[in-house]
This record gives sequence, structure tokens and C-alpha cells, in this order.
Amino acid sequence: MDKKAAQTWVKVLSIIGIVVSALSVIGGIIMVFGGSFLASFLPGGEMFAGIAAVAGIVTIILSGLFVWFHLLLMKYTNWARIVLLVFSILGFLGALFSLNILGIIWYGLFTYIFLFDKGVVGLYYKK
Repeated sequence: MDKKAAQTWVKVLSIIGIVVSALSVIGGIIMVFGGSFLASFLPGGEMFAGIAAVAGIVTIILSGLFVWFHLLLMKYTNWARIVLLVFSILGFLGALFSLNILGIIWYGLFTYIFLFDKGVVGLYYKK
């Protein structure tokens, strides 16, 4: 793959990652505030509200980190590529064991491009 095509792949995958992570941040905010709303309808809902709030805060923090990693990926930061590659391999294995076809395709594509494609990998070593 030539340099121009490799840069395009990096930009496209980074933008997709940023969009998905930003949507996860919104989902985390909904979890934090929506848990207390649903707790008013459920018996014993206070515990549900607390669990939803903690899960929402963890989701917001992790998704914010992934937005940051994908922004650094667009700037060709090698350690961000390695961190996302490790999470991508873990995601691929999780999708494989749960038979999640879309997850297998997404994580497999990401892992292949950022691990085996010499054009993309070369972008992170030629400064």
C-alpha cells in the first residue's frame, strides 16, 4: 500500500473510532442520568441507579480515553497505535468467542491494518 492510501486508511479508521467513542460518551451520560429516572419506576431501584451511575462514569472515562487515543492515532503517534492494537486484539478475541460477526469484521480489519500492513506501519516509523 502506498503512503497516500495508508494515510487515508488511518484517517478513516480514526474518524470511525472517534465517532463511536463519542457516541459511547453520550451513552455513558445517559446511563448516569437515566438510571435514577428508571429507579423511580422499579422496586428497589436505588441499587439499580447506583450501578447505572458507576457504569456510566466508567463508560465516560474509557470512551474519553479512546477519543484521545484515536486523535493521537491521526497524528501517527506510535504508542497510541500499539495501545489501540492491544485493545483491538482483545476485542477481536471477545467478538470471536461471542460469535459477534460485526465485531469480528471491525476488530479484524483494524488489527490487520495496524499490525500487518507495511504501508500503515511505516507511517509510524518514518519521521
